[in-house]
Amino acid sequence: MTTLRPAASFWTAALVVVLALWASAAPSVVYPLYAQQWGLTPTVTTTLFGVYPLTLVVVLTLFGGISDHIGRRASILLGVGFFILGALIFALAPDIAWLYIGRILQGVGMSFSLGAASAALAEFNPTGNPARASSVTAIGTSAGLVGATVVGGALVQYAPAPLHLTFWVLFTLIVIAFVLVWFMPKHAPYDSDQTTATARSPWAPRPVAVPRDSRRIFTVSAFASLTQMCMAAIILSLGATIAKDLIHTDNALVQGLILAISSTVIGVIAFAFRPVPPRWSVVIAGLSGAIAILLFIPAATLHSMPVYIVSQILGGTAIGFGVFGGIGLIHRYAPAHHRGRLISAFYLVGYIGQGTVSILAGITATAVGLEQTIFIFAPVLAIIAAATVVVALALIRAPEKTTEPVARRRPAHKVGR
Repeated sequence: MTTLRPAASFWTAALVVVLALWASAAPSVVYPLYAQQWGLTPTVTTTLFGVYPLTLVVVLTLFGGISDHIGRRASILLGVGFFILGALIFALAPDIAWLYIGRILQGVGMSFSLGAASAALAEFNPTGNPARASSVTAIGTSAGLVGATVVGGALVQYAPAPLHLTFWVLFTLIVIAFVLVWFMPKHAPYDSDQTTATARSPWAPRPVAVPRDSRRIFTVSAFASLTQMCMAAIILSLGATIAKDLIHTDNALVQGLILAISSTVIGVIAFAFRPVPPRWSVVIAGLSGAIAILLFIPAATLHSMPVYIVSQILGGTAIGFGVFGGIGLIHRYAPAHHRGRLISAFYLVGYIGQGTVSILAGITATAVGLEQTIFIFAPVLAIIAAATVVVALALIRAPEKTTEPVARRRPAHKVGR
């Protein structure tokens, strides 16, 4: 079978990252329409958002290291297959029950594909520079979120079948990605308990575990993940509703463009700030995240669109530097045979936070209103962001022992499982 060259495989993995984030955010601009047409409360819409990261937590807990064992291509194909099913369910959904099923399928798809695709970016990286792999991951995150909010917003506002067409477009794109991934090399998988790619042992579900020699660097990475994912939880689950209340418009494209501000900043940061060391990126993520979430309070109190836009810009800064710095630490310091498991653990920590925040915020918004919810959650999330700065600064002084350079760690692109 003809296989893609390493450079083409690199960009195929990047496409998977884009579409994974697109799928995760695709319902965000449709939530207000679901609420209007189906009479949904904020609790329902945010639990609909929250069931996705909670599914990720369950699947990553059992299968977080699977791509180290069965290979990146096999794991990505499995994940993209679940994304196809999830998009199809959303495209056909006649009621809220279907949406929960679709979100669960999307969560399973993300669990198998995103960590594997992020690891594949490092291993198919034609330059051997670890900063490029982590920056492309962050740019892919940005592109996926912008696509979901802007393209999705335009389709919801101006195209027919506003509840469904955006998911048919997503379905088509994911099918194309599946075909491309099919032609990626079947490179030899890593066994996460061995130091060579040739080692084999029967696979069984294993909890995500952090190797002892990577725990210090992973602690910093995990705080970065928690900060940026909690920030994303507020923006993606309640952002469209907040924007609607602030500017008093039902135009889905305008709401999507506002949500896209933070997503665009993510990509700009990943492109423009690649020279920033990953640990200092984590520090910047914590600082900007703390300020961004606190600005939600005056934005809600004063109904100030300028303040809200500033908070979106700083929120995008936190997410961008959080992804770039957190995954950058893993790309730079983790041994190749542990990389897939560590990246899965990075996302696991973040999605635990995201699922918890989104569900609790939705329940609170239904009970006491959106403005009071912001007053309650903003200080808590600001403390988490500040803790990220403290942890990064506490561990940044002692130098880490770097593993062999990425350029020398590329796997043999031979047939595996």
